[in-house]
Amino acid sequence: MNRTTLLLLGGLLACSGCSLLQSLVKKNHDGQIDEAEKAGDYEALAAKCSEGKSKACDARTRVGQKRLASSSCDTLLPNLDKYYSNHQATKESDLALVRKFAECGKADELFGKDHRIRWLDDAIATLDKEGVDLFGSFVTFLGAGDKVYAGESGVEQANRMARWLVAIGDASRCPTLDEKLPKVAPEARGEFVWFYYEAGCGAQAVPHARQALLAEQYGHRIQACDVLGKYGDPSALEALNTLAETDPYKAEREVRTSSGMVAIEVYYPVRERCQAATGQLRLRKAAG
Repeated sequence: MNRTTLLLLGGLLACSGCSLLQSLVKKNHDGQIDEAEKAGDYEALAAKCSEGKSKACDARTRVGQKRLASSSCDTLLPNLDKYYSNHQATKESDLALVRKFAECGKADELFGKDHRIRWLDDAIATLDKEGVDLFGSFVTFLGAGDKVYAGESGVEQANRMARWLVAIGDASRCPTLDEKLPKVAPEARGEFVWFYYEAGCGAQAVPHARQALLAEQYGHRIQACDVLGKYGDPSALEALNTLAETDPYKAEREVRTSSGMVAIEVYYPVRERCQAATGQLRLRKAAG
């Protein structure tokens, strides 16, 4: 056997031994991870996860969720920040979580700060339908604040709360909410105009819609046009006409041409909705 053959054979044996060693090391690491998970040793799992071991990260999440589920009222909030993962959450697990916050009298923590609970508005709406008085807690939360839901993240959280209220659609809540709306930051008030619209609360919707015609968010301007078209009076026509002719927001959509080809069309969503609203107002005016 010549020198070249010996070198090749040695290399193959070395490679095979390396693979075997790697398999043994991986098995050993996996065994350590399994033991840590079985023992509920979050710290050990966290250390393994920081090494980039996906199995450790998955196990850490499972153990974290168990710890979150078994939290006391005193440890519920810190454990939420430490263990919650919206990637692992389900509607059922989020409902159980929000229920625990309500039972502990900590619902205001969910109203105010965005903890990225994936099914938050669905869970709140479910408890609301069960008779849990979350709306009363929400009104108290709004009344205790000043410029609530300020900033971009605040507007997003206000949208979640509005989705809950829309899901319930209780028009009797409109006056109560309206009393507290001055406490909400101006940029977020438009989110609740959507609730007024869906619940049929024209008396509360119209004044806020007039203000929302000047909102920075184009979505709020669209909502304002929809509200005024449904509940407004002819005094809103001038402002609606102005937006219908000049609103700057534009978007793109696909349209099919007469030849059957698909083309990209630039259009103005706010202008279109305001034009529709002016048409509604003119019809009501003509009908007397």
